[in-house]
Amino acid sequence: MNTPSIPKIWLLVAVWVVSVGLRIPFLNRPLSIHHEWMLAHLLITLEIWESKSISASKYALIYTYPYDKTNAHLDFIGGIKDKEGNYYYVSYPPFAFYAAYIFCKVFFLPIAPLSIQLFNLIWHFVCAFFWYKILRIVFNSEKWAFWGYVLYLFLPFNLWYHGNTYFVDIFVQGLWAGYLYFWLMLYLEKRTIRNYLGLFIFSLLLMYTEWIAVFIGIATLIVGILIVVKKRSFLHLLPVCVAGTGMLIGLALTLYQYAHIQDWQTLKQTLFNKYEFRSGKKELQEQNTSLYWFMLIYHYIKGYAPLLVLMAIGIFYLLRKHYRKNLWISFNKLIWLILLGLPVVLHHSVLFGFTYFHEFSVLKTSFILIALSLWFMRMLNFNKTIYILLILIQVGMYYAAFYRYTDAYQKIGQTIKKERQANELVVLAVTEDFWAVPQIMYYAKCNFYYEEEQLRNLPAFLNRYNLKKYVVFYVEKDHILSIKHFER
Repeated sequence: MNTPSIPKIWLLVAVWVVSVGLRIPFLNRPLSIHHEWMLAHLLITLEIWESKSISASKYALIYTYPYDKTNAHLDFIGGIKDKEGNYYYVSYPPFAFYAAYIFCKVFFLPIAPLSIQLFNLIWHFVCAFFWYKILRIVFNSEKWAFWGYVLYLFLPFNLWYHGNTYFVDIFVQGLWAGYLYFWLMLYLEKRTIRNYLGLFIFSLLLMYTEWIAVFIGIATLIVGILIVVKKRSFLHLLPVCVAGTGMLIGLALTLYQYAHIQDWQTLKQTLFNKYEFRSGKKELQEQNTSLYWFMLIYHYIKGYAPLLVLMAIGIFYLLRKHYRKNLWISFNKLIWLILLGLPVVLHHSVLFGFTYFHEFSVLKTSFILIALSLWFMRMLNFNKTIYILLILIQVGMYYAAFYRYTDAYQKIGQTIKKERQANELVVLAVTEDFWAVPQIMYYAKCNFYYEEEQLRNLPAFLNRYNLKKYVVFYVEKDHILSIKHFER
């Protein structure tokens, strides 16, 4: 495949710059309510790596500030702790954290929200560019590749999650696109060392970043078998073997690292508990599931309403008599439906508890929805006015959904940092359902002990770890009502 011409590259860059310009008013705001806890979570770990060193943190996603012993033994979302009482986050492999940290170190940037947001914006271009290269081959058209590129840049969720906040689920998009590109090259029988090496590297990094790699691997295996049956050649299983080897190495590396934090049995039990929680089995068995399905549907409406309307129109026309011939799915279309759609279906099915709760879980659906939308637009021969209107609606949805913010978490965190004395355990006494959001932890620069305002279990915790001094912050909603210092 030829690389895009220089004018085409500059056009792609120019469109990306426009998408960045739209986001400038939102950048570097106080970490707030629109899932910025993900960025805070990352920043906490990166700050600890910076102060303690990444090697002393076992190259793992440490979540315990190292300043004094009162930060230890305080589990929030970790799951595994070392012998010093430091907790580590093991819900995901670590590479997305490494990538952000390396970016800051290479460009001498501070560990700060704006630094990660800058990295995220650049990564958005990388994701969209790989997607453009894929679509140019699949649709055999510069026009449709370009509009697919534009759609990816200006989707409401992509404008936000590829901008203000950053986490594993966002970073993995570019790795998935890169993986698909090199797999496509090999499917087209361009069996060069470069393409095999690219597929291997992206396969390894996929699994070293996000568990959706398991579902992508399953889809790849199914597609590989279909191709072998179709073309009657086992040579087409070689890309499957290359991808599978890379994924197995990424999985083994992750498990090896995390097992050495505490021990293998603890890791296995922790991962099983996390799967039980993220699968949503308990909720599905004990409660009415209609609310959870409504939440998942709402995520799709919030993130993809224009595309969903366009697809509904396309389906309506497909069902009309003179369009029914377009219902036929070629072998190549079937391949792409499996590669882009099956991982999403499996992700929603196996980890339903995670996907209905987190709106960013539907980011993974953007590839298949854009591809289907382009297919409908080409079939119905829409003019440019429709495309431009689609983009404007998406930008409007982005501003409507994400313009609000609060600096309450920043104020609470800064108050805690200011009022806390040396070697005091920070205790949050809450009057309602409240969790020690990472945004507050990031601004406070410490971990918390927290429970309901009566603090019935606090004495046992203090005795267990021989803690003498503590400060209680009585919190209601987004405000600190009072502060009391105690010494035993």
